[in-house]
Amino acid sequence: MRVNQNGVSLKRGRLGAKPCRHSVLHTHSPFATAFAVASRTIPLFYEAEVRNDILEGVPLAGYGPRGSDESVNNIAALLKAYDQIKGVLLENHGVLAFSNNAGGAAQATIIIEETAQLGLYAEVLGGPTLLTPERAGAAIQRRDAVEGRGTQKA
Repeated sequence: MRVNQNGVSLKRGRLGAKPCRHSVLHTHSPFATAFAVASRTIPLFYEAEVRNDILEGVPLAGYGPRGSDESVNNIAALLKAYDQIKGVLLENHGVLAFSNNAGGAAQATIIIEETAQLGLYAEVLGGPTLLTPERAGAAIQRRDAVEGRGTQKA
């Protein structure tokens, strides 16, 4: 197994203090990376973001060469500014997703990519309709109510 020392350094130095960031997944998934190379954030507009606690959208970390202090500092600044963040777009590069475990980081990656794809499709139709705080709150309440019932038989 090859370990990217820049990634290990990033995790130990910047991510390790928060349990919700113990696992980090880095991808170049095409739709989310399209937002990154266009220097655009992914806003909160898709209910699946809310259901998966991606409540602040996906912000953009300014460009820095891969693994450089500049890149790490740009990412760290976002992590400090967004307390519950689940992902970061890396300008002109790709995506980082975070969770307390590998499965959660993979799930965040999937939701970020799906959201980016829908956002790009919605642009053709005039752009996505952002979720208001009220709508996001209603989606959270519904999610919690459904999860609270457990598995139901039809």
